[in-house]
Amino acid sequence: MADDTTGNARGNSPDGRSLPAGRRRFASCGPADPALHFTVPAEKRLPEIARALAEGAAYAIAPKAMSGRTTHMASLASALNRGGEALALLMPLEAAASAEDHDEFRRLFVARLREALAESPEEELRSATFADEAPDPRLFLKPALSSLCASLPKPLALFLDDLETLPNYFLLSLLHQFRDAWSGRSAYPFPRSFVLCGAAAARELAPAPEAGLTGPRPLVTLPALPLEIPPFEREEAGWLLAEHTREGGRSYTEDAVDEAAYWSGGSPAALCALARTVEEDVLAGDPSAEADGGDFDRAAALVLARREAGIAHALRALEIPGVASAFEAMILGEPGLPAGVSTDDLRRGAEAGLVRLGGGDCAPASPLLRDAAADEAGGRLAYGMPRSVENRLAEGRELDMSAVLKAFQGYWQVKGSRVAPPFGMKGALGHLALMAFLQKVTADGGEVLREYGLGRGRLDLLVRFRGSVFPVGAVTNESEALLKESLLQMTRYVDRLRTRTGWLVAFDPDPSVGWERKLFWRSDKHEGRTVHVVGAWKCPPVPRRAFSRDRAGRPTRLGPVRSGRQAPRIRARPAAAAGREAGSLAKTADRAAILGKAGGRESREDRRPEAAGRREAEASGRRDALLPGLDCLISCLSPPCRRRTQGEAPFSPMPNFCKHEHENVEKFEFNT
Repeated sequence: MADDTTGNARGNSPDGRSLPAGRRRFASCGPADPALHFTVPAEKRLPEIARALAEGAAYAIAPKAMSGRTTHMASLASALNRGGEALALLMPLEAAASAEDHDEFRRLFVARLREALAESPEEELRSATFADEAPDPRLFLKPALSSLCASLPKPLALFLDDLETLPNYFLLSLLHQFRDAWSGRSAYPFPRSFVLCGAAAARELAPAPEAGLTGPRPLVTLPALPLEIPPFEREEAGWLLAEHTREGGRSYTEDAVDEAAYWSGGSPAALCALARTVEEDVLAGDPSAEADGGDFDRAAALVLARREAGIAHALRALEIPGVASAFEAMILGEPGLPAGVSTDDLRRGAEAGLVRLGGGDCAPASPLLRDAAADEAGGRLAYGMPRSVENRLAEGRELDMSAVLKAFQGYWQVKGSRVAPPFGMKGALGHLALMAFLQKVTADGGEVLREYGLGRGRLDLLVRFRGSVFPVGAVTNESEALLKESLLQMTRYVDRLRTRTGWLVAFDPDPSVGWERKLFWRSDKHEGRTVHVVGAWKCPPVPRRAFSRDRAGRPTRLGPVRSGRQAPRIRARPAAAAGREAGSLAKTADRAAILGKAGGRESREDRRPEAAGRREAEASGRRDALLPGLDCLISCLSPPCRRRTQGEAPFSPMPNFCKHEHENVEKFEFNT
């Protein structure tokens, strides 16, 4: 079982078939065929497994989406056939999943076995025969496989794929038959070794449909070793890309190999999707150009947008509560797993290919899936956000990140209490909204790179826009110690990126703390680096207050809205409009001073000339009493407020309150 790298370099597939130069390409979907696609031979990656199968071992592979299991099984079967010690037969069972009873399942299994023998590249398998009759349709496996092995000149290694697609009662029946026959294989012909792919799907999920059996079937204990297909390492990713170069294709720099291995996370399907996107989209117009790391970064953005490489299937696992809770902990940077997360939920998430379990930790299966999950959750919050910064920047100007985050403060103050947490991620709602906001406003000419700070209590973001980089962090402001530690970590992050400024967004989840303390802007300097601490929060609903109105619909006074009435929406206006409204209020006050009690008409005494002086004096007195409040109204409607108190005032891009107290004017709030 020698490595077949020389054959691939000459344009031959691992099974010995000749290939025209340049015919093979990177696999797009489904199992990779060595005759059509670039592959890494399984004996190169799993040499000990190939030797053990030749000696009679048995393995069970848990179902895991987009892990390359079918391609690896086909490669292992090809390696066994080339070794000459055994005959390997690969048999998918997905077609038998539509059976309605045991008799139909037996017929479909036998028919699929005949098709697999006829499609085998080995002449001994194509000419083999077996008996397809059985006295009981629930005991057909042992007679069929025994007669098949008796007609073969060499031991048989059987690979059964897609077992997780079978209904539970058919799957359990098949595994029980396999275990019973395997235990006595020394007395009759039977496969020497086998690989059951998807055998972990035998769970106690549903009762058997037969009459009289109301309880679930017991779990089968298989005499097989668990086999985990390892992810691609960097060396194997480089080997796969070098296959394309050796057949007269594009060459790849070392940085390109690093980025390909990073984005794919060791997934063969993701690696092939990235390489294919570089060939067909990123560098399609220049066949002779050398691919570098930036080309794979652009390819990753395209793969994410298209939801290729099984991303769409993996994202369905976010609907599983335990998986969503695990992702929320990853975003927040919390160490370990949240309390109450079911291990069964995490296993289902690993089978879907979204998360990776190992060493007691749970992490995204790849950076592609990490960003895809954040985009899927944040995409539900993107409605109502500004589209891009292009309409607020002059041509050629750089991005003003401070202005962008101040705009986020305003958005979050208004919308924070009105959006539902996607997938139940209530604790990470602010972090998801921040990522979605930055992703949307930098869509034209920029990108947002994410790094989950597992165990560090924060989320790191890197915004790239027109050649400039902006480090942004997000932390939950649970304690002053955590905020100080995050500030120090952010300073090191800024220093590592060789920039001068960073931004740390602090979300305070405590509902008992007033918003004046939560919404703030503070700049800290440390070791020559400046970090702006941006206070943001999930605000409670704003109390509704409005103007009461006279018969003409004009505002006359301020006060709370009565129950059962809809408060008018009052928005911040320019200074000129605020001045006009203040003048209107003054005129209304003057008018109220001379109105009579009968139907709002002036009395005859008020219309006499000698009463003009008294009327003017009364109106002047009322106007003087209202002027302080009207001046406050004008200043608060003109952002930013010009009448702030001394000291550090909270930044309020969209003011919804008045902090000035006057004797003659009630405290009022603007309804946002």
